[in-house]
Parts: sequence; structure tokens; C-alpha cells
Amino acid sequence: MTGFATEFCVDSTARQALSRGYDLVLVADGHTTSARPDVDGFVASDRAVLHHNAIYRHIGFPGRSIRVLPAADVDFTAPPVPDPA
Repeated sequence: MTGFATEFCVDSTARQALSRGYDLVLVADGHTTSARPDVDGFVASDRAVLHHNAIYRHIGFPGRSIRVLPAADVDFTAPPVPDPA
């Protein structure tokens, strides 16, 4: 899972994936949100990213694998296609 608007789109999509039976890999340095000051009830963007990474490191979802990894540690290689024979 990567994307923009960590606290909205990324969080909603991650939770929907888990509720639909998918395992989750949140790319810790692959999501972000709008730059804003840490005032008026908003959390600064860098703190929002850290917060959501921490949530997904510790959240439990029965029967699902949830990992939070830096992009350098994510294996983007497609799994081998089984031989139909």
C-alpha cells in the first residue's frame, strides 16, 4: 500500500483491503499527506505518516498478515506462474 492522503485515502484503502481478506504491506516511506503546520487541530504531515506507520505495526486483524516495511525491503517481484501441466 502506497499513496497520498495518508490519514484518508491510504488508511481507508488499507482497512478495506484487510476487511476484504487481503494481507497488507504498508510501504512506510511510500505514503504522504499534504504539508501543513501542526496547528488548528491538524497534525503535521510527517507526524501523520509516523502515526499511521505505528498504527499498522501494532494493529491486529484476525487471519491477516500486516507488515510495515521501507520500500527498499519490499519485494516487488511477481510470484512465479504455476505450470498448468
